[in-house]
Amino acid sequence: MARRIKTLGMWIVLLGAVALSPPLPAQQGGEQDPQVLLEEMEMLQQELMQAQEAAMANNPELREQGEQLQDRMLAAMRAEGFEPMRSLDRIEQLERQLQSEDADTAGRSDLIAELHDEQQNLLMAEQAAMQNPEVQQAREQFMTALLQAMREENPRTDEMIGSLKDKNAQLQEIVTARSGQR
Repeated sequence: MARRIKTLGMWIVLLGAVALSPPLPAQQGGEQDPQVLLEEMEMLQQELMQAQEAAMANNPELREQGEQLQDRMLAAMRAEGFEPMRSLDRIEQLERQLQSEDADTAGRSDLIAELHDEQQNLLMAEQAAMQNPEVQQAREQFMTALLQAMREENPRTDEMIGSLKDKNAQLQEIVTARSGQR
């Protein structure tokens, strides 16, 4: 259960951090390789997660505030008719199956499709919960406190979040441009 809650918390934090961060100035230049962008984004996410974990570990009051937010989010998701814990359980199960070498190519694509569906379901549940003003306020307060604690752990936090947003926008532009060429 702790891992599932942590997973839900990571969704909340990464989405919130990117949404609340100041934008970086747009970079000029040619189209970057999408695979390179994805790798750079992964490295940034890992470094941000390390700063977040350190901030949470070093701030018991922040951990408590995060747990309260998670409880509110879960309650709001359930009130909207979603079962977030079931989705998280299924996501974990699908990830384990995908990591096993037993899945054949056809089976793997079915697992990936189901994983995507469960992730979308969880995202819809979060969006529904975020319509609740109490959840919005709790999330905003938590994100402000968390980002401040992350900045204390890693002074590059804002720069990394801005860079992550910029790379995501670049990736979206590439995908949009390539889909228009077909």
